[in-house]
Amino acid sequence: MVSRKPALIAVAAALVLAAVACAQIPPSGPGTPDDPARGRPTAGHPPAGQSPADAAARVEEVGSRHPRQYAGIAVSGVTLVVYRRPGGDLDDAVRAVAGNVSVVFRDAPHTRQELIALAARIQADLAYWRNRGVPIWSVLPRHDGSGVEVGTPAGDRLAAAARDRYGDAPIIVLRMTEPPVTAPATTS
Repeated sequence: MVSRKPALIAVAAALVLAAVACAQIPPSGPGTPDDPARGRPTAGHPPAGQSPADAAARVEEVGSRHPRQYAGIAVSGVTLVVYRRPGGDLDDAVRAVAGNVSVVFRDAPHTRQELIALAARIQADLAYWRNRGVPIWSVLPRHDGSGVEVGTPAGDRLAAAARDRYGDAPIIVLRMTEPPVTAPATTS
């Protein structure tokens, strides 16, 4: 029987050498593209203190002060996509806190405030739906302002019944085959 050990050692050695070659630290310092003193983003990398996640947190705070416009936000690579109803001063306020992070604005049909109110109404009706054989497993306002996503195994039955109960409210029915998994609560 031929031993596979030498072949495995050779493969492992090749992988280690490849990892070391890929892990070289790029040059940095005055005049290089990653010099933080340059203060502007390089390809795919915003300057120090200007990460899209940091800017998104600041935009969320600004959005909460503009409830009649703000719908939500998404991070796409190094760009923030802000969903809002146009008009007012939200765009300028977002640009003021985004720093050097690229921002794209997209129109939204509904604000977060509207969708949260609809989601609360649906959640208040969970017993109503369960008593009618239409369990609702999840209720979530979409970040793009398009509507409230409602997860249920009832699918089309909920869609028709929701129109009767909520009119033309922007409810997006997501047919689910099992309840979503929730993370266990942690204690501090």
